[in-house]
Amino acid sequence: MYGWKEINGELHPIPMSDPAPQSLLDIQLCKCQSSKCVSRVCSCFKAGQLCTDACQCVGCGNRPEPPRDDSSSVLDDTTEDEGDEDQDESEEEVYDYSDDEIY
Repeated sequence: MYGWKEINGELHPIPMSDPAPQSLLDIQLCKCQSSKCVSRVCSCFKAGQLCTDACQCVGCGNRPEPPRDDSSSVLDDTTEDEGDEDQDESEEEVYDYSDDEIY
């Protein structure tokens, strides 16, 4: 059912033409226990699809690579290979407070 439509003061259901897009209907879900989802025993692998979080598989080897967490490099956007020479030259200047007078 898609919704409701009022006809002569009465509500009537509006039927859906398609229950879901075909791409959604083609999704496979597996419950593999020992194949690690890397053989044709796995319905997802057999269909040429990656397993999803909706699958109930154990030890899955048919999932996409997790995204890299680059949050640790928020302050330093250089890699280890980049800028190593520049870092030695551009060290922060350290202020010596020992000569300041105390009031």
